[in-house]
Amino acid sequence: MLKNSRYPLHNIVLDDLFANNKILLLLLFLVLLSALSTIWITHHSRLLITEKGNLVIQQQALDNEFVNLTLEENTYSHNVIIEKKANALGMQTVKPEQEVLILE
Repeated sequence: MLKNSRYPLHNIVLDDLFANNKILLLLLFLVLLSALSTIWITHHSRLLITEKGNLVIQQQALDNEFVNLTLEENTYSHNVIIEKKANALGMQTVKPEQEVLILE
């Protein structure tokens, strides 16, 4: 003879759990939901912190490049350097008698 046929214990426990302990089940569900949401939020926070770190590194690299380009622009803007390059290429300044004015 089966002992489960006379006293279906698992049915009694499940009936008791769902009939009389609805608040307990609701609280258990809310605790699990809270735990899973905490894990999810922590994961996304860590992803955002990593992304922020990468963006800060990119910003520093762009700032360094900007400073280098500004220094290069200032260096090339000096007339002495321009005149040396012009002389190296065989260029000369235009004399007033060589100038041609076009009037419309």
